[in-house]
Amino acid sequence: MPEAGKASAADRSKFFASLSLFLSLLASLGLSWQSNSNLADCVPLFWSFALVMQLAGYMFWRSQTAMRGRVIIALAVLLHAIALCGQPMFEDDYFRYLWDGYQVVANGNPYGVAPESFFADARVPAAMQAVLNGVNNPEVPTIYGPAAQQLFALAYRVDPGNERVLRFLLAACHLGLIALLLRLERVKSLDLGGESARKFPSMLPLYVLNPLVFKEVALTGHFDFLVPLGLIAAWFALQKKLPLLAGMLIGTAIAAKFVAIFALPFFLLARLKPIDSRPEELIFSKHIAQCVLLILGTTAALALLYLPFLGATDFAGLSVFANDWRFNAGMFALAETATNANTARILGGTILLGVMAFSAWKMRGSILSVPIVCIWLYAALILVGPVINPWYWLWLLPFACLTRQRWPFLLGSVLLLSYGHGLYLLSDSLAPYQLPIWLQCIEHIGIVLILLWQIRHPMRRFTSQP
Repeated sequence: MPEAGKASAADRSKFFASLSLFLSLLASLGLSWQSNSNLADCVPLFWSFALVMQLAGYMFWRSQTAMRGRVIIALAVLLHAIALCGQPMFEDDYFRYLWDGYQVVANGNPYGVAPESFFADARVPAAMQAVLNGVNNPEVPTIYGPAAQQLFALAYRVDPGNERVLRFLLAACHLGLIALLLRLERVKSLDLGGESARKFPSMLPLYVLNPLVFKEVALTGHFDFLVPLGLIAAWFALQKKLPLLAGMLIGTAIAAKFVAIFALPFFLLARLKPIDSRPEELIFSKHIAQCVLLILGTTAALALLYLPFLGATDFAGLSVFANDWRFNAGMFALAETATNANTARILGGTILLGVMAFSAWKMRGSILSVPIVCIWLYAALILVGPVINPWYWLWLLPFACLTRQRWPFLLGSVLLLSYGHGLYLLSDSLAPYQLPIWLQCIEHIGIVLILLWQIRHPMRRFTSQP
C-alpha cells in the first residue's frame, strides 16, 4: 500500500476511534444523568443509552490496533467516576449490602437473623433504619459470603449507610481487576493463542466500555466481579509456581460468592508444561504436590474468612433462593413447566456436569485452557439456572479479555433486556418481577442465536486463543 494510502487509513481509524469513544462517554453520561433524574425508571431510555454504548464500544475496539495501558486505565477511571456521580438504577440490592455491613460491625455477624426482626428495634440508628426499610425480601436472612461481608463492613466503618462509599470501594477493587487484566496481556509467557498479542487489538476496551459492566459495577454496586478477580489472580499465581497463594486466592473468591468453587477442579487439573525432558513420574509427583498446596491454600483462606462468623452462618437464605426464587429463566422455566422443579434441576445439573466433563477432557491439563473453561462453565451455570440476573454475567466476562472471545460481550448486553419487567414497565397486567412473554422470547432467542453462532465450527484447540 502506498504511504499516502496508509496515512489515509490511519487517519480514518483515528477518526472512528475518536468518534466512538466520544459516543461511549456520551452514553455513559446519559446513564448517569438518567439515574439521577425523574426518568430513572424509564427502561426504554436505559436500553437506548446501553445500545449506543455497546455499539460505540465495539466500533472503538474495531478501530484501534494498540492502546497504551495507561490510556485504558485512565478511561476506566473516568467511566467509574461518571458512574459514581449517578446512583443505583433498577436495583435495591445495595440496601442489603449496607444492612449486612452494619450487622457485621454492630452485632458481630449478619447471618441467621432476617432483617425484618429489627423493624421494631429501637437500638437501630436512624440512618440504618432508613436502609432497613429499603431491604428487599426482609424475611430472608442474608446469602452473601464472608469476604463480601468484610467489604460491606468496611463501607459501614467509613460512613454508615452511605451507598456511594460502598460503590467507591467496589469501583476501586474493579479497577484492580482491570489493571490485572492489563498486566496479563503483557505477559509474553502466556502466549495466548500461540501468536503475538500485538497482532490483535486489546479486548480490554470491549470490557471497559461495556454497558453491562458500567451499569452493574460502579453505577449499581454489584460485587460479582470479585469471583473472576480472585480466580484470574489465582491463575496468574499458579503460572508463577505459587500454588499455595493461588489456593488462598481461590478460597477468597469462594468466600465472596460460592459459585467460584466450580472452577476449583480445573485448577487442580491444570499443569504447567514441562520445560525439559524430566521423567513422567517426576512431573506427576510435582503435579500432586501442586494440588496439595492448592487445596491447603483454599482451605486456609476459607477458614480464616469464616472464622469470625463461626457457628453463626446458616443456609436458610440460600435454601429460599434455591427453592423459591424464579426470574428470567429460559431452559429451566421450560423444563419446569413441562415437568416439575426437581426434573428441571436434574436436567440443568446434568447439562452442567456434561459441560464440566467435556471441558476437563478438552483442556488436557493445560493451564492456558483455564480462562476459556471458566467462560463455558459459568455460562452453563447461569443459563440452566432458575434465576438469570444480568450481573451474574460478571462471573465470566473478564475471562473473555484473556481468550479474545467476543460473544460473551454481546450476550451480556442481551441480558440487559431483563430489566424490562413489571416493576419498571408499570403495567397493570404484570407482577412486579414478571417479564412479558414477548420480551422473554426476544431475549432468549437472542441468547440461543449467539451461542449457535459461537459453536458453528468445532474448536480445534481448547485453549486461550483468538
